[in-house]
Amino acid sequence: MLTLFASLCCEAQSNVYSLSIYACGTSYTELCSLRFPFSPNHYKLTAISWREDARGGTIMDPNHTNAPSDVRRCLLEVEYGTTVFKIPVTPLSSSHVEGTNVISAEKGSGDFVQRLFRCMTNHGSYPTTNNLLPVLQATWLQFSQTNLEVIVVEGNYFMKVKELLDQSYDAPDDEIRSSAPVGNAQSLTYTPRHTSVVINLTGNGAQTILSVIGKPRH
Repeated sequence: MLTLFASLCCEAQSNVYSLSIYACGTSYTELCSLRFPFSPNHYKLTAISWREDARGGTIMDPNHTNAPSDVRRCLLEVEYGTTVFKIPVTPLSSSHVEGTNVISAEKGSGDFVQRLFRCMTNHGSYPTTNNLLPVLQATWLQFSQTNLEVIVVEGNYFMKVKELLDQSYDAPDDEIRSSAPVGNAQSLTYTPRHTSVVINLTGNGAQTILSVIGKPRH
């Protein structure tokens, strides 16, 4: 029988707790969960992580002492309406690569700001700022489809990207808030005027995730 327990980790400075579900050696951390009054109605990001031993087996013992040969694996699960898929954030062993709904993302590096705005303008969302855009060097993974772009940036760039979005699209939409546990990640959603997209910014100490979610065009 599957055994579940909640793992609470205290962040000393902010006194905010993160909540994950641990099952059979795998941790599930809900980063963002949104409801929209339009299609796709639901959008959710969940970090799935586990450790493997030298033979590629998932380490299930919570008291296991980490060894140099252990490898940490991580997936980002995306729920977009009724569609669910997983993006590998770290290289996966063959057994997980062949798993259900695992979709590879394009690797990129360089000026993340240029990539970000190119992505948003491709979906019809144009910034209102006339300021010269800053340069932000980073490494990322990008998944693209017709009405959805997901960019996972390595590192904590949440505040820098927030400042850029605030300047370009005004303040985040207070009516669209994530229901994920507050300690798991920060999350803000922008609904730029006169465009058919929603922009979600989610991040924690390890990664920053930018989602450009297209609304249906009538």
